[in-house]
Amino acid sequence: MKKFLLLSSLIFLFSISKAQLPVAAFQADDSTTCAGSCINFTNFSTNATSYQWIFQGANPSSSTAANPQNICFNNQGNFSVTLIASNSNGSDTLVKSNYITVVYPQNLNISTSGDTIFASQGFYHYQWYLDATLLPGDTLYYHVALQDGTHYLVCIDTNGCENGLATFGPLFIPGFFSSDTEFCAGSCIGFTNTTQWLSGDSAFATHQWYFNGATPALSQNYSPQNICYNNPGSYLVKYIVLVGITSSSDSFLVNVQSCTGIEEESYSSNLFSVSMDPVNEGLMLHFIEQKKSEGQFIIFNSVGKTVLKKEVRLENQLIDVHGLNHGIYMIYIKHDNEIFSCKFIR
Repeated sequence: MKKFLLLSSLIFLFSISKAQLPVAAFQADDSTTCAGSCINFTNFSTNATSYQWIFQGANPSSSTAANPQNICFNNQGNFSVTLIASNSNGSDTLVKSNYITVVYPQNLNISTSGDTIFASQGFYHYQWYLDATLLPGDTLYYHVALQDGTHYLVCIDTNGCENGLATFGPLFIPGFFSSDTEFCAGSCIGFTNTTQWLSGDSAFATHQWYFNGATPALSQNYSPQNICYNNPGSYLVKYIVLVGITSSSDSFLVNVQSCTGIEEESYSSNLFSVSMDPVNEGLMLHFIEQKKSEGQFIIFNSVGKTVLKKEVRLENQLIDVHGLNHGIYMIYIKHDNEIFSCKFIR
């Protein structure tokens, strides 16, 4: 009988001791994450009063908190997590091998053509921003950078990893001028690029021109030539420079006049008048009072460029202008320290 009571007491004491030993248990809020991301751990241990965590490949690599937060994994791989749960009666160790899987985001590259940015294809989701402002509905892998500014992109890949573009490119001021700004319908003009590069260079820049009302209507050349306007009106020319994800533009109007064929109208000053000779494609000078003396004869185009300069006698004569493009011109004759002007249309 005594032996039975002693055995029963030992069994009872052993049961109490076993019940008070800790049992380690835990779970991460995400066991698959992206490099550079942080995760949290929830402790489900019982009968424990202190904890020792070991996080392989993480920062921080260890913790004594009951529920560690913001455990960050920066490198790709499979990593183990260890929890040692303890109390005054002992400890229990739980090792979850290769518990955390860390993947790198899908590579994101861009290329540009004209005013369009192309991103790598194959992402689950794309979202474009202009100067950090979300562009609703702009969720394709390409983006037309019509507005000046920095065009950001955020992508999410099939693993749920986020990748984005946010770089600072060179500083530049776009600019250009045309060979003429006011001319006759049926004329063709050219454009000279004057973009200023304040830092970096134009090696990786792409260019997009929009010629409203012209043929061709678009160009990606640096300085487009032979842009032809067949109908009268005022037309916008817009030029966009795109470097990486930064775009900037310049624009102005060209005026196309209705002046088909040879104008019959003559223009005059108080020294001379002019008219076009339709047979010889020449400019007839008619002096109000003919003199034997000479004056300096200059023709300027509509942007102020000198296209012809010579000495002429102040007598009626034919000036050869067949080499001039169709357009509006100004004539100046300087004589005896006076300047006389007159307009004509070629």
